[in-house]
Amino acid sequence: MIARPCACVLSCVLCACTLTGCLARDFASPAGPAEPVEMTTTDDSVETTESEATGPTETTEDEPDESSAPTSTGLLENPQDISLAVADEYGQYYTFWYGDEQFLAYHEPDCWKVYDSYRITNPHDIVIICQALTSEHEVHGSDGDSVRTSQDMAQEWLQHNVAYAHAPEGSSWRERAKNVDLDADGQSKGLMELLEEESSDVEG
Repeated sequence: MIARPCACVLSCVLCACTLTGCLARDFASPAGPAEPVEMTTTDDSVETTESEATGPTETTEDEPDESSAPTSTGLLENPQDISLAVADEYGQYYTFWYGDEQFLAYHEPDCWKVYDSYRITNPHDIVIICQALTSEHEVHGSDGDSVRTSQDMAQEWLQHNVAYAHAPEGSSWRERAKNVDLDADGQSKGLMELLEEESSDVEG
């Protein structure tokens, strides 16, 4: 719906139009329209005009080029940025870098466990980290046939972060929620389901 202008706005517009008309009549010649006046320019004025025209162009050289601005919304641009590497002779423990901090991940069939995952909160970067993990070892979905996507795994990671943030300080529940297990069981589960699983595991 298009909002109708209020009466005060219309009054201001009408007053402006009336004032513009009065000024036009005051500055108009009584004998009619003024004869066109030929404008002459000198070489100095032409040079000044050219310098004024080129002036703003020169000042824009220092302005940032929007076309070359980074489009990333986090620290990472591709999976290679985390430098994922095997950390043991069995190929189960991996290390990767995020910013200036090194993280540890553990792999077993159809599962990646990232330790201290709560310390990484940027959704964009989490997706890229999951891309690196699944490129090294895929994780199957809950149906046993499909393969989990990096976006799907990142969603589970973020939900674990929320669970960790709301867990009581010093509780065993918080201690468990600080690490994320990206496996088939966690696919497409909501936050409440994850919380119930964590609670049952802690109680058990």
